[in-house]
Amino acid sequence: MEKFLEFVINEILKEHQLINIHTLTIIVPSERSKWHLKQLLIKSSNTPFIFPEIKTIQSYFNSISNLFPISNMEAKFILYNEAVKLDRNINFKEFQNQSSNLLKSFNDVERNLINHKTLFNELNKLKLCPFLVMP
Repeated sequence: MEKFLEFVINEILKEHQLINIHTLTIIVPSERSKWHLKQLLIKSSNTPFIFPEIKTIQSYFNSISNLFPISNMEAKFILYNEAVKLDRNINFKEFQNQSSNLLKSFNDVERNLINHKTLFNELNKLKLCPFLVMP
């Protein structure tokens, strides 16, 4: 059975000559698949050629958008500033230790298109449930 990336390479080579492959832009899901695609291209030819432009989905969207992702450190400071508005007694050092997990959770909610209002409603119900003991 042919692997997906092998199938992609075969389909590309059916449509385009290897000598002209440098004119293409190929978009792949991750850096790992980008690396594997390059390796398969190398194996598919005995002659020299110029690689096509290979971008990850993230880098492609970053290249066509006026928006840009913020750094993890910047996200932590924004999150801390918002948390201080809710509770002035938050210790910055302790918050920094937990902020990475919190940001990862927020990213997971966003990435998986989870309705955040429903999620927080359900979490609130769990918190209010008297028979559930939270550590």
